Amino acid sequence: MIKKILVFFVRLIYSIFFILILILVFQKISLQYYPCMEPIKYSLGKIDRRFNLPKQDLIKALKNGEKVWEDYSHRNLFDYVDDSKFKVNLIYDGRQQRLDNIRSDNETISFNKDIISRGLTNLNNRKNNLEERGEIFQKMLDRYYVDMENLNHDTELFNKGLGGSIDDLTQRQEELNNYFIKLKMEENIINKLTATLQYDLQEYNKKVSNFNNQVEVFNQKYGEKMRFDQGMEGGGKIDLFYFENNDDLNMVIIHEMGHALGLNHVQDPKSVMYFLLKEQDKKNIHLTDDDKKEFDKTCHFKSSYFEIVNSIYNKSLYITKYITPYLDLLKLYADPNLSPWLRK
Repeated sequence: MIKKILVFFVRLIYSIFFILILILVFQKISLQYYPCMEPIKYSLGKIDRRFNLPKQDLIKALKNGEKVWEDYSHRNLFDYVDDSKFKVNLIYDGRQQRLDNIRSDNETISFNKDIISRGLTNLNNRKNNLEERGEIFQKMLDRYYVDMENLNHDTELFNKGLGGSIDDLTQRQEELNNYFIKLKMEENIINKLTATLQYDLQEYNKKVSNFNNQVEVFNQKYGEKMRFDQGMEGGGKIDLFYFENNDDLNMVIIHEMGHALGLNHVQDPKSVMYFLLKEQDKKNIHLTDDDKKEFDKTCHFKSSYFEIVNSIYNKSLYITKYITPYLDLLKLYADPNLSPWLRK
C-alpha cells in the first residue's frame, strides 16, 4: 500500500516536472517572439578613470536612455540592478584618444582663429588711423601751398614797389620754412607707418594661409562622418568607447540600448538607430518613425496576441519562481535509485 502511494507520488512529481518543462519551453518561445517582454537587468562594469566621468553621471545617462524607449513603449524595458550579469563598461582605447586629440587640435584652431581675428581688427584700426592721418597731412600740405602762393604774390608786389614790408615777408618765409620741415617730418612718419602696415599685412596674410592649411588638415583628418562605433552591444554587455560630451554620451547609450533590445539599424539619417552619428538632434533626442517601426517590428508589443501571451508569461514566472528552489529535492524523490523509500 505504501509502495503504491509512493509510486503515485513519484508519478505526480514526474507530471510536475513535465509541466515545468512545458512552462520553461513556453517562456523561451515567448521571449524569442517577444524579446522585449522581460526587462533587461544591467549594472555597471569596468569604468576607466581616464574618462573623468563620475559613476552617478553615467547612471543618470543610462536612466535617460531607458526613458526614451520606455516612454514610447509604456513598458518597463530596463532595470538597473547592482551586480547584474549584463554590464555597461567604459573602455578607453584609441577612439577616445582620437577624440581627445580632436578636442586638443580644435582648441588650438580656436586659439589661432582668435589671434587671426584680433590681428585683423588691429590692422583695420591702424589702416583707419593712417588714412585719417593722411587726410590731415593733405590738408596741411594744401594749406602750405596756399600760404606759399600768397607769399610769392606779395613778394612780387613788394619787388614792384606796390607795398609790403621786407620784415613781414622774411618772417612769413621763415614760418613757411619751419612749417615745411614739420610737413616733411610728418610725411616721413606716415611713410614709415605705411611701410610697417604693409609688412604686417603680408605677415598677417601668411598667418591666414597657415591657419587655412591647418583647418584643411583638421577637416581631412577628422571631418569624416563618425560611424556608430562609439559603443558596442553584445555578449551580455554594452561597451562604450568614446563620447565628446554628455549629449553625445546620451545618444550612444540610447543607440546601444536599442541594440540590446534587438533592434537593427534603420535608413533615416536623423534616427537614433541610424548607423552614422551625424544628423541626429543630440540636444533634443527623440525617436523617429523609422526608430518606432523598428521597435514595433522587433518587440511585437502591438501584436493582437501580446497581452494574452504577456499575462500567461507573467503567471508562469510566478510558478517557476516558487518551484525552482525545490527542484533538487523533487529530483531526489523522483529518482527510484536515490529515494530511500523506494529502495525497500
